[in-house]
Amino acid sequence: MYFRPGRVLAVAVLCAVVAGCGGSHTSSSITPAGGTLKPQLNGGTGSLAQPTLYVSGRGAVFAYDLTASGDTAPVSKTTGYYYQAGGVNASIAGIATNAPGDLVVLQNYGATTSTSCQLVYIPARTGTSPASASFLNCNNDNGDIQGTGVGVTFTGQQSLGNADDIDVLMSYNALNTVPGCDTTTSAQYEVDRYTVAAGPSLSTFGCETLTGQRDYIAGSTNGAYFVDQTSGGFIERYDVNGTLTNSDAPGSLPAPGPLSVAANLTASQGYRVLASNSGGVTTIYSFKNNGAAFTFTHALGTFTNTVAALAVDNNGTIYVGVNQPNGVTKVKVYGPSKTQATDPDYILNNPVRRPNPSASPAAVITGIAIAQ
Repeated sequence: MYFRPGRVLAVAVLCAVVAGCGGSHTSSSITPAGGTLKPQLNGGTGSLAQPTLYVSGRGAVFAYDLTASGDTAPVSKTTGYYYQAGGVNASIAGIATNAPGDLVVLQNYGATTSTSCQLVYIPARTGTSPASASFLNCNNDNGDIQGTGVGVTFTGQQSLGNADDIDVLMSYNALNTVPGCDTTTSAQYEVDRYTVAAGPSLSTFGCETLTGQRDYIAGSTNGAYFVDQTSGGFIERYDVNGTLTNSDAPGSLPAPGPLSVAANLTASQGYRVLASNSGGVTTIYSFKNNGAAFTFTHALGTFTNTVAALAVDNNGTIYVGVNQPNGVTKVKVYGPSKTQATDPDYILNNPVRRPNPSASPAAVITGIAIAQ
């Protein structure tokens, strides 16, 4: 772990928006305690934001009304996308929303320039068109860094009283001239932390060096976050200070992948879910902290196609982004009582809109985020 005093970064404002995980997820085995929703993560308050489902593909984010199903069209432009990444080689690694319903997008342009990774911040949706966006090069307080953004999440309040703090999971490139989080130029995985003030204005708040590759990230409350490693078969939780508080033994869960966390503060109820792949079949588990480890409970199974992203609302409904052969994409939605992948409440077909979804590179879902 390495911290240094944060410095405010200049944020350029895009006067027009051109075309990220997620989010959070709960196990259907966790029964909501009821009460008025008071979301802190992956949510939004209805008085501030329109209920929205955001789905990202390789180069664009699409916005839908939260309950959209079947072949419902996106809410935005005739071209379909809500936000489109700049440049034909841009790739969106993930998306996330915060309590007011603002959207953050993590996009990559390749690892050869200082602008290889960017954050795009879009205020909460109030209509069919997005508000003007702000963007910021990925940074770890040492300067603009080269590498690949792996995932992005909001983590609730970390510092300075801000409720919008952002964590970015980064694969740092050893070819950098700007030091990584450990102050060397060795290849490393790190979590770079940002705060968001009015404007919006983003500033770095430090970074944390991880002990090796991590593949997915999901924010928790009070600045904590979860990460996992697919090849090693483990998940970890770090607190706001970057201290490892919970971990399970390598191999405890087969190939953990996308994970998501949500909190209903009024009901004092948390939701945590994670996808695990064994032999090409994916099962979704709920998990909770158990001492310094975790307890896993079967929640939703089984999926025979790729589960690419998860989100959960603050009452336990699970949104599962599924990639099928030939560029077919689907978001399948499951209420808290559901336990089987074959029994969704409803399905949104082909949320990643392309004229020819099967054309190379085929359409895929890269992230899901919701505003309630």
